[in-house]
Amino acid sequence: MVSTPSTEQKFDLSIAVGAFISLYWILYIDPLTGELLGLTLGSLPVLIGVYLYVEPDQYVPQGLTGLAAVALGGAAPATILYQTPAGNWLVGSQPLPLSLGIMLVVIVSTLVGRRYIQSAVGSHDSIPS
Repeated sequence: MVSTPSTEQKFDLSIAVGAFISLYWILYIDPLTGELLGLTLGSLPVLIGVYLYVEPDQYVPQGLTGLAAVALGGAAPATILYQTPAGNWLVGSQPLPLSLGIMLVVIVSTLVGRRYIQSAVGSHDSIPS
């Protein structure tokens, strides 16, 4: 019996896909001038996921969380490490292993943390009478 993924799992997947698209674009397609395009392409799955899988009262916090994961997990490691003395010292001329490691840490932290954001925002939505 095959179980269908929940809407939370689908949104988690859209965040991961966005971060991978951003990282791939910046590392392999155009590492020097592709940051903006990489962030834009990586943000599209997150924004589509927010629209499809997130409740309307959670659009802003969950959208910002997903976009932060794309920016920090997908774009920052590659742009910080690419052809810098620190990047060359850490990983030589190939920043992919360290970038992937940083991205995975950011993505896992985001996927766990966004559930706390969802519960915190949901618990403050009720107004006492």
